[in-house]
Amino acid sequence: MVLITWEFPPQVTGGVYRPLSFARHAAACGWRVEVVCGPSPAQPGQAGRYLAGLLPDSVPVHRVKADTGPHPWLLPRIDGGIVNALSLYEAAAARITPGESGVILASGPPFANFVAGLWLARRTGWRLALDYRDEWTETPFTFVDKTGANRHWETLCLERADLVIHTTPSQMAHARGRFPVLAHSRQAVVYNGWEPGDFADVPANTRPDGAAPITLAYLGNLGAMAAPDAFLDTLAAALAGRPELRTRLRLRLVGHKRPEALRKLRAFPYPEVIEMMDPVPKTEACRMMREIDGLLLLNPIGLRRYIQGKLYEYIASGTPIVVFGVGGEMGDIVDSLGAGITVAEGDAAPLANALEALRDFSGADPDRRARWLASRERSVLAGSLYGELDALIDAPARAG
Repeated sequence: MVLITWEFPPQVTGGVYRPLSFARHAAACGWRVEVVCGPSPAQPGQAGRYLAGLLPDSVPVHRVKADTGPHPWLLPRIDGGIVNALSLYEAAAARITPGESGVILASGPPFANFVAGLWLARRTGWRLALDYRDEWTETPFTFVDKTGANRHWETLCLERADLVIHTTPSQMAHARGRFPVLAHSRQAVVYNGWEPGDFADVPANTRPDGAAPITLAYLGNLGAMAAPDAFLDTLAAALAGRPELRTRLRLRLVGHKRPEALRKLRAFPYPEVIEMMDPVPKTEACRMMREIDGLLLLNPIGLRRYIQGKLYEYIASGTPIVVFGVGGEMGDIVDSLGAGITVAEGDAAPLANALEALRDFSGADPDRRARWLASRERSVLAGSLYGELDALIDAPARAG
């Protein structure tokens, strides 16, 4: 298999964990894989070096340079850049010996990866699998260009794909409704997941000091897919109605904050309750999850088809989750496991009640939670992926 993905360790972004897990567990599933990806950071951090060290020596990684432009000719404007797609295609083509057979797995975003996979499949006749970590032109967010060029190229990629992989059932159902061409392709759901090793050296949950403030933490990026505006407005109303909570509550925000999120935070009327922290290594984040009273999960309607990676660690931590927003894939998981308390957007009094109830929350059934977590380990999910690829190889090739 040739795995095409722009971001790969020692880069550290939310997009590296899934492709890394597929490469890590390939040999155990009977597959040989080579990775074709974008450039390595000039000065990898400790977290990036750790992730890169998890990759077996038997997995070659081939990197291309990023396109920096400018271009003297008109090029299609696609997510990730058409020139980067060409670089990935050329690097991947150089790894394939004529007469070989195999699978191309393109994982996006960015979706120039898909275009590179499309060209490679056309050239080699290999089976093409598209791994949608997020949606492309059907994304509910504004940071992906949804113009005609992107829609055109997405349709071309789907027309050629032999297998299309989604991360949630909702995303698969939505794609089927929006792209009639998917009626001709195999489709599967391979969830995102978590690594038990992230918690290996983290002590079990410690009960916070009853005299200490109630600490609710959000770990992850704020902005774009996770805007804090509605939550902060509801929290401000809750604190206005329950003034005593202003001295008993701490809202800890750990991770990168986009400028628009920072502006909203600086305008919050009760700054004394807010603690802002820079990103921390995964092990430190997991330790923190187990030392506080509650974990905040922002669940706006735009995320209803999504399961954010942090939810797996949140559930693994055993700490109660405050889900801000009703329903969707994430809300349904927390409700079904009894892993937290759901509060509707704008419901100030229920939010205050949820915060005050955190220390008395009884938590999910441990056995049910353990079974669910076991089914979402990245090694298990990589096995699901390779099971789909095994079935794809065994199936008759598509006509045309």
